[in-house]
Amino acid sequence: MKKFILSLFFSVILILPALADAQTAGFYIKSYDYYAYLGKNKVMTVQETIDVEFIDRRHGIYRSLPEKFSAYRYDGKNERFMEYKQEYSSVSTSPDKNTTDAESSVFTIKIGDENKTIIGPHTYTIKYKCVMYDDRIDLSDFFYYSPLGAYWETDIEQFNFRIDFEEPIPADTQFELYSGNIYSEANGLNVDCHYNQNCIWGKANKIPEGNAITLFCELPDGYFVGAKKVSPFWTYLCGILSLASCLLTFFFIIKAKHKSPVQTVEFYPPNNISAAEVGFIIDNEANDSDLMALYPEWAQKGYIQITEDKKKVLTFTKLKELPEDAPEYQKILFKKTFSRSKNFTVKNISSSYISELEKAKESLHDAFDKERSLYEDDFLSLGLLYLCSFMYTLFLCISSPVSRWDNLYLCMLVIPFHVLGSILNKGFYSRYFRQIKPVIKTTLMILFCIFMGGVSYGAFQETEFQVPLVVVYVLSVLY
Repeated sequence: MKKFILSLFFSVILILPALADAQTAGFYIKSYDYYAYLGKNKVMTVQETIDVEFIDRRHGIYRSLPEKFSAYRYDGKNERFMEYKQEYSSVSTSPDKNTTDAESSVFTIKIGDENKTIIGPHTYTIKYKCVMYDDRIDLSDFFYYSPLGAYWETDIEQFNFRIDFEEPIPADTQFELYSGNIYSEANGLNVDCHYNQNCIWGKANKIPEGNAITLFCELPDGYFVGAKKVSPFWTYLCGILSLASCLLTFFFIIKAKHKSPVQTVEFYPPNNISAAEVGFIIDNEANDSDLMALYPEWAQKGYIQITEDKKKVLTFTKLKELPEDAPEYQKILFKKTFSRSKNFTVKNISSSYISELEKAKESLHDAFDKERSLYEDDFLSLGLLYLCSFMYTLFLCISSPVSRWDNLYLCMLVIPFHVLGSILNKGFYSRYFRQIKPVIKTTLMILFCIFMGGVSYGAFQETEFQVPLVVVYVLSVLY
């Protein structure tokens, strides 16, 4: 009698965790029989019989099925991380009716009646078809499937499965079985599994909630015939729109930068335009030659005198000061030229003169910012450029035939590059940073290329169509 009581005590202790999980879910599964028939077209016809014990009153159960999965595949050269899609159809349940829902890549069969509750034992029969897509690898086919998914939030006392093959598998086929949590790479549930050329079957007991059983095997190329293929429509459409947006952006930028001014017959520049400004107008850039053109102009206006000795060395002699309303860049150059004496010889150029020359160029450039801008405002061209780059990132992300919506967050990652581009191109660094602007742009280019490589990597797993577009995109953003 004491032995019986002791045995009963330990039995209760061992079953308490299972009862706790069952009470949380309101039910547990006593027996789960899974049967499937795998056709040559990679469509599985499935029937599941589930014996449920309801501890609390419930309206029914949910059967959740994954709509996509990922796997590493060898394409003959490299191991590629591939994502695949699955679809479900022809769903029927008994004895209770069902509704279906698809959200976050999970297809859910809701079985039960909202006007009816169940307690105690209840048996469900679920039938459906699972359409698995073509693997997109010419080297081989493969079978990867989970007869028991990890979506059950209760314990399963006994699970049996069997999958029959329409086409016998090769005799040397080796199945791999993974069981346990979703990250398990071993048979953590000690599933008893067997297979031959016509079917694979097995069973497992005492399966905790959130555990799965997954089967995998490599098959010769051509084993599956007529498997559903992912439509390339979105990929090609996105590619065409991406290329079109890049070309359109190029067109507007070039048009804005090279817009021809109205030509008038002039022998001298207008009174309010200096020789240095004329040089800037020609190429939209302040350089040494633009500023050197000021000396003949000053001589013509009587501010300086230019003489040349026998060795053809030029000497500038100061005659009078520039007017108070002279542009800042002219004052900088004039003051530095005659900072030591009234005479300045070209051969006596010092490093400090070169430094002041750079400041004068900065000032000349600033003189044409904002209201004196020679070209159309950068807002249009930059706006189109950033719209183009965002569109391309969007198209690149959604063109993946499987995970197009999961990758949309990548579009947001391109925004920091747009902000940096705006800062560099809108003249916020007009004085202090302009000298290191090429270094900043080069660094940005390197970082952007690394970024685009990461963004594009996912698309490369699906199609090679995007490769030339990445080059066009990078060039357009860094133009």
